[in-house]
Amino acid sequence: MPKTYPGEDVAWKALTNSIPFDVCKRTLARYKESEERYQLRVLGDDYEIAPRQRTIEHPSNHSFSPDVDFTVMVLAYLTNAKDIELTGKLVQCYQLRGGDSFFRGVHKLPVQELESRFGESPQRFREACLQLDGKEVPYGDVSVEVKALPKLPLTFVLWVADDEFPARVSVLFDSTADEHLPLDALLATVRTAVRRIMARGEEG
Repeated sequence: MPKTYPGEDVAWKALTNSIPFDVCKRTLARYKESEERYQLRVLGDDYEIAPRQRTIEHPSNHSFSPDVDFTVMVLAYLTNAKDIELTGKLVQCYQLRGGDSFFRGVHKLPVQELESRFGESPQRFREACLQLDGKEVPYGDVSVEVKALPKLPLTFVLWVADDEFPARVSVLFDSTADEHLPLDALLATVRTAVRRIMARGEEG
């Protein structure tokens, strides 16, 4: 039986009771009325969410089974995202409301994996990120804005290792990120994105 998380039942009920037009307006998801399913673009792929069946499926990958982070990310976004525009102002996780106290210890962003894997392979890092609905932006040695969710871009910035300094990766958020997701769901989103970047890097 798939692992669930505290609050998942409440989130599914909230989504089931929501008005699809309102959900789509807030989140930029699409709704398939005949099937009572939402279609949501996540990290370069389309997923279908059926609130009454409580399922999240990948239409072209029938073996897909969402883990807890993926479920948290999707349900939190569909039930929390606001009908507001991105500001284009990039901030660090510590600058989000409550972020300075939250993103510490076990809640630190998991960038070490990226630093170890891509610290000396910037081209592979670039290619892996671009596969996730990414676009290059002018920061660090290599930086790519990855479209994690329609209203939640994540900007991954890599400084490559040299003779003096180890590799370093930062994750930047649009200043509206905490309007769309609570901090635990933002962390789940970054974890999911990091796993996808790592996987794409291995494929390359």
